[in-house]
Amino acid sequence: MSKILIVDDEKEILELVDIFLRKQGYEVVKFNNGEDALAFMDEDAGIDLVILDIRMPGIDGGTVLERLRRKEKELPVIFLTGSVGGQPVKVKADAMFMKPIDLNDLSKKVKELLSKKEKSE
Repeated sequence: MSKILIVDDEKEILELVDIFLRKQGYEVVKFNNGEDALAFMDEDAGIDLVILDIRMPGIDGGTVLERLRRKEKELPVIFLTGSVGGQPVKVKADAMFMKPIDLNDLSKKVKELLSKKEKSE
């Protein structure tokens, strides 16, 4: 079973994606801020994919992604965003979804990225 980390400061989005992915058979770990997510990842959590909000108070999604990629260069990451504009992100995610999220499209992308990751291992 693949393990997915979700990080979003919007409780409704966090719960919606969590419930949806669990119903798809994934193990889910969730945090509402970048600090806690990074601390969790520092413990070598065995995460297979990350779904990450770009705009969050404290450590934003771009910074979280930069730190994650220093350790795990091949970790698939999907960005969530509520706006097209915003802060520039130095490190590119594997995909980006606008809020409100189309859960079926998200599911397809999650499956695609996990399949790609498995083939490269």
